[in-house]
Amino acid sequence: MFSRKCIVTNKIVPVNQLIRFVLLKNGTVMFEKDEKILGRGAYCLKNIETIDLLFKKKSLNKAFKKNIPQETYNALRKEVEE
Repeated sequence: MFSRKCIVTNKIVPVNQLIRFVLLKNGTVMFEKDEKILGRGAYCLKNIETIDLLFKKKSLNKAFKKNIPQETYNALRKEVEE
């Protein structure tokens, strides 16, 4: 089983306990549901507190080394909540 580091808590956790965000080559960021999208990934624990911290601290900016607009964060949050 694979393990990855959560970008919010910095803990190494099995992949089945994480959700993944992907930075595509064209610069867009997506929430990945089925783990089939190719691109640079950033992982976050699947609990509400950690997900809230991810959006509050804008942790994806640091993980992907680029400034992600607030509209993208809002769209990603809606996708995650569904």
